[in-house]
Amino acid sequence: MSTYGTAVIADTATEAEAQAMIANLKTLAAMTVDRHSLNPVTPVGSWWRASGYVGMSVAEMLGTGLFTGAETARVVVADDMDEFGVVWTAWKIENSEPTIVYRKYLSSPGGNVDPTLASSARAGADAAVEMAHLWNADPAATTAVESRFDEMVQSQGRVGTPFMPWFNALGLEWPVR
Repeated sequence: MSTYGTAVIADTATEAEAQAMIANLKTLAAMTVDRHSLNPVTPVGSWWRASGYVGMSVAEMLGTGLFTGAETARVVVADDMDEFGVVWTAWKIENSEPTIVYRKYLSSPGGNVDPTLASSARAGADAAVEMAHLWNADPAATTAVESRFDEMVQSQGRVGTPFMPWFNALGLEWPVR
């Protein structure tokens, strides 16, 4: 079973910024024909949420182009690359400049390791706490995920499953209903 795909949740300062994120995702979603689900932009507290799932690995393909049109945002990208593993990235965007707050690559058991992704990690307790603060979450919950990587690696192969500890720690839900 292929789980190849990317889930995105982006909270932006304005509705227009959230609509821009959805438009950027639609560009890629058009390439997947029927393997995508993009949600309507909705208000969440003082933020505007853009979210969805695209049935292909897009994080590295799209890069920071996903954030075009966003001046202020917080974003999580859950990218499943089948036999190459999974990547969880939390971004902070200020003044239209995206910065990685947290990034963890988990290679697939017995699969291929992507050396570029392996070397791009920005994980650990300090990064987990920074991610928690960005999402107004409990830092203890995000740092606890650091001890679950082995379990998360073993859960690969089912859509969304390896990412659930991160989603739960941030108080977020898988973006596909």
